[in-house]
Amino acid sequence: MSTLQKVTKWIFEKKKKADNRGLTLVELVCAMAILGLIGTGVGSVLIVSANNYNRGNNEVTLQQEAQMTANQLENLVVDATEQIQYTCTVGGTEYDCVNEAQALSYGAIAGGDRTLKIKQGDRLYVVAYQSANQQIVYSEYIVAVDGSTSTVATNQLMTENVTAFSADLSGFAESRSLQLSLSLEKSGRTYSSSYTITARNGMVTTAAEAVAATITTESEIVLEPSQVYPLEATVVGPADTSVTWTMSGNTSSSTCLALNPSTGKMEIRIATDERASDLYLMVKTVAKKEDGVTPLAQMPVTVHIRRVTAVTLTGELESGTALSAGAVYKITANVSGTYLDQVPATAYDADYKETRDVQWSYLVTNNGYEVGGPDWSWELPSGYYTVLDSSEDGSVSSCYTRIRLERNLENTIQILVTAVATHPEGEVTLADGVTTRQTNKTAIAYDHVFGTYWLFRNYWDFNGGMIKRGSDDSQGSFTAFGALKGMLIAQYGNGDYKARKEYRYREIIYMDPVTGARTYGPWTSWVQTPQNVSDQDINLRPVVTSRFECNKDYQVQIRLSVYDTSNGNVLWPAADTPESAYLIDAEVLRIKPTFNSWDFGFTDATQYGTEAAPMVIAMNGATEVEKTLFSFSNCNSIKVDNIKDRVRGQIQKLEGGVWVDAGSSAGFVRNNDVCIAKFYETGTYRVLITAENIPYVTYNPATDTYIEGSKNYNLYDEATGSGIFYYKVQ
Repeated sequence: MSTLQKVTKWIFEKKKKADNRGLTLVELVCAMAILGLIGTGVGSVLIVSANNYNRGNNEVTLQQEAQMTANQLENLVVDATEQIQYTCTVGGTEYDCVNEAQALSYGAIAGGDRTLKIKQGDRLYVVAYQSANQQIVYSEYIVAVDGSTSTVATNQLMTENVTAFSADLSGFAESRSLQLSLSLEKSGRTYSSSYTITARNGMVTTAAEAVAATITTESEIVLEPSQVYPLEATVVGPADTSVTWTMSGNTSSSTCLALNPSTGKMEIRIATDERASDLYLMVKTVAKKEDGVTPLAQMPVTVHIRRVTAVTLTGELESGTALSAGAVYKITANVSGTYLDQVPATAYDADYKETRDVQWSYLVTNNGYEVGGPDWSWELPSGYYTVLDSSEDGSVSSCYTRIRLERNLENTIQILVTAVATHPEGEVTLADGVTTRQTNKTAIAYDHVFGTYWLFRNYWDFNGGMIKRGSDDSQGSFTAFGALKGMLIAQYGNGDYKARKEYRYREIIYMDPVTGARTYGPWTSWVQTPQNVSDQDINLRPVVTSRFECNKDYQVQIRLSVYDTSNGNVLWPAADTPESAYLIDAEVLRIKPTFNSWDFGFTDATQYGTEAAPMVIAMNGATEVEKTLFSFSNCNSIKVDNIKDRVRGQIQKLEGGVWVDAGSSAGFVRNNDVCIAKFYETGTYRVLITAENIPYVTYNPATDTYIEGSKNYNLYDEATGSGIFYYKVQ
């Protein structure tokens, strides 16, 4: 009886004992709820049981499929009459392999297509794993005496759900056994297994292949640029034991295979400029199989190139305040490259040279000049830093240097720490300046690899507020110039490296008085500064700044670079140099003189009073009153001498709500820097500041010529009130 029947029977019997009436609605609902709970539990158990059954069934299915595949292959292998072939295809070329490792050495993809070719008398069976559809299929052919084939069956399905298929034939010639590996997957369940399959004794061979051939040689070699290495291969079996060598994967045409006439041996020569990390050689017997094409034996050889490619420096502040006197920095050099480690117990690495050694050097520059050099000879580098300890031996751990700063690094000071990898140098001179040491196997330099670490505040020191029209004053200094020269010397050797400063500008058409947002006109093209082109001085000099009109605002950009004068090539900045290192933004604003007044008590003012609240002057019944309105104090955005004698004042009077020339009501007199006014009538007046005959120079890029001239400028601004002074005479 089912659980549902039992529950129903119990309810009815209990009801019967109570009375003869039927089930109430409440009783029926309770019964259904109980049945639902029981049904849910039973259903869950059934689902779990079903899933467990399916998983177990999938595992059994995969095991059965794998065993069936192994049995089918055993039926083919057991009666094999020739050496079985295991092949992979790379780039359209089929390669014979003895195992999976050799297949991968040809460049085959792990888990990719593989094929077994099994010969039984006049029958050829081809078992192929197709990774794209995860199937193993087989084909059967009849092989005629002349070697031609006819098809019996093709691409017949043996197994599916296969994720990997490989074989190992390395012991087949001796033990007649091969190792087969299979991996299958279905519905999330996987199964992997290996099988040993042995052929029967009495293998039959054709007359042409009665002799088995084996090649013995080094399968992997690590060589260095400029190195020449003899290649040796021993062939056992055929009468002709000669071999041929081929090479692929090289990036330099100077990397080659060549026969040494004195030894009769093939040699590989690694070019100095060889950039590949791996080369691939193939050695093949000259003796061929019965087809006259296929070598009796072949073997791949991989040549790894040992080459230092980079030195990376990292710095750590160990104690003290950054960039201040007493700060101690530890700078560590990490040398990287390809196959830098020694391969123990190998003949080709018996003369191994340490690859991670470096040589440390230090350069101090102040305001772009080398400290201790011809342009800054009055100070020594020892006044800026002290080397506490260092290591240049990379055989134990990373090389490092620890330095202590002896003074604060101001904006103009740079300390450049350089670590040069010695292995690429071939030979290096030791600290005594005389002894040299061989640093790689050939003692020939194949590169110049170094890393740098800078201790500095800025690449440049610049005061944008110093840009003035007509000024000879420097705006700043390219402080990193000396350190950059030192870096370029380390990289390219000594050369005539110069600094280049270029500029461009655009007009600021509008500046929002609240947000400061600007609206710009178009940029001019980049132009090289006409003076002080090659040193570290940063300025625009009068010939540039004078071309900015006095009543306009401009944004200016200055671009710094370092170039080689011998060929004009720009060597810095590099592509990854941050823009902030070489691009300076500044502004040249409209002229704004400032004024002082003892009579009215203001200083450094560009305007004073308003129309509604002017400065008050009392006539006290006099027919005229004389006041020192202001004296010239300073000037923004132009050289002082270019304007102080050219400042003029124009007095206007407010009549009928309109400003008109004051005429005989007032007069303006300039006495050196002092501006004096005489007022003859009461009323409201204003003084407008102007400048006369201000020189400027315009540049014609088409003809590369400068045109000199002068202009009169109104220095007042009706919108802002700048340059306007208001007075009320009463």
